[in-house]
Amino acid sequence: MTSPSSADLEVGDRIRARRLTRGWSIRHAASRAGLSHATWSRIERGIQTAGNRFTLARIAEALECTPDDLARAAVPAADRDVRAALTGAVAVRRALIDVDLTEAAEGAAPPMAELARTAELAESLLQACDYAAVIRILPGLLRDLHVETAGPDSGQALRLLCTAASTASSVLRVLGLPADAWLAAERSQAAADSCGDPVLRGYAAYARASAAVVAGS
Repeated sequence: MTSPSSADLEVGDRIRARRLTRGWSIRHAASRAGLSHATWSRIERGIQTAGNRFTLARIAEALECTPDDLARAAVPAADRDVRAALTGAVAVRRALIDVDLTEAAEGAAPPMAELARTAELAESLLQACDYAAVIRILPGLLRDLHVETAGPDSGQALRLLCTAASTASSVLRVLGLPADAWLAAERSQAAADSCGDPVLRGYAAYARASAAVVAGS
């Protein structure tokens, strides 16, 4: 086993001190950050690094401080783009709650060709690690595709919804939001099942498995 680095131990000590100052248990603090209590405990003890900027940002948010307070160094988590991505994740969560295929969607959506281009753009932005931009696109895209699942191009809409929800699951995992990532993967699976495409079912199953792992399952 690799010995904890001094930097990881120092960050872990600062996290522990701030948690104890608030009188919180590890389980409570971890739930606020969307982490498993085992992961939080390992980070406090320096066994697991908190160097991932999104993980550190979630811990800092839970402890009501800044990532700099924990790392004692300038870290990318303080960047405006990262903050925007984390803030915008709330809108993605609400959209995922709304795109329930067992309920009818209301409203009008752009043409299917435009939705397909938007879905492709979201995926390319994810690959470029531009998470703030992906987050801005996803809420409207998910809702519009939900509307189109009841239209004449329902098959294509379901396929695009499957991939868009999987994209949402991926970016939410990176942002350290495992419960939201799981919901997105469930929406992806529901769309794949409704579409009846075995390839998409496998694609969605991979998203579910990836989300389950980061959720501690």
